[in-house]
Amino acid sequence: GKITEYDYGNTSTLFPQLKYLVVKNSVKTENIPESAFFNCSSLEIVNIEATGEYGVEDLAFSYCTKLKYGYFPNAKYFGNSAFMNSHFLLEISSEHVSKIGGMCFMNCHLIKDIRLPKVTELSPLCFANCFSLERFTDFDNIIKL
Repeated sequence: GKITEYDYGNTSTLFPQLKYLVVKNSVKTENIPESAFFNCSSLEIVNIEATGEYGVEDLAFSYCTKLKYGYFPNAKYFGNSAFMNSHFLLEISSEHVSKIGGMCFMNCHLIKDIRLPKVTELSPLCFANCFSLERFTDFDNIIKL
């Protein structure tokens, strides 16, 4: 199958009890659209193993107030405010993300572990108010702040 765009603006009302978002590697996606899961207050775990590279667009998982874990093995970037105000986010990982957009993790107060070994570009305020951050991938790869 293939994930295609539709009106994601209503995701929180369409799926008010959505706790786990899992996309297996047999599915191809181009991008997680802007605001796709904005304010999905029940969402706890995201695992997007879709085939091919994709991006996580601006505000895609913002205000997911119960989100704890995000695994995006083939994502190439996280857009602006992609996880902003997901206060309970603890861990995020991707083997291919090279760019983190502005305010991407802003106010993710509990995030402890960010595993992004290929990141080369950090945008302004991407970790603002991440008070609990203990581990971030090697900064030696960063070429643009």
